[in-house]
Amino acid sequence: MINGILWKLRTGAPWRDLPERFGPWKTCHERLRRWSADGTWGRILSAAQIATLKTWKILVKLRCCPRRATAIVQAILVLHRVEADRHAG
Repeated sequence: MINGILWKLRTGAPWRDLPERFGPWKTCHERLRRWSADGTWGRILSAAQIATLKTWKILVKLRCCPRRATAIVQAILVLHRVEADRHAG
């Protein structure tokens, strides 16, 4: 379900165009609506942000190139910005 919601938010396509591999569009839409209303979506994003920070710290400890570590973290954060932009607009 989360991948279906992220696909919809990333593409801006109508819910009815959601690819079948993500499940029924009505289920994804209803889950996003309910999770946004009860705070579940915010908790998911907070957990993802914490995981992102931990990922960056692990990459640095593994002596991953700082540029590469930053690029990986930035790619993860793009997913978070999609939801933030959706709520701001």
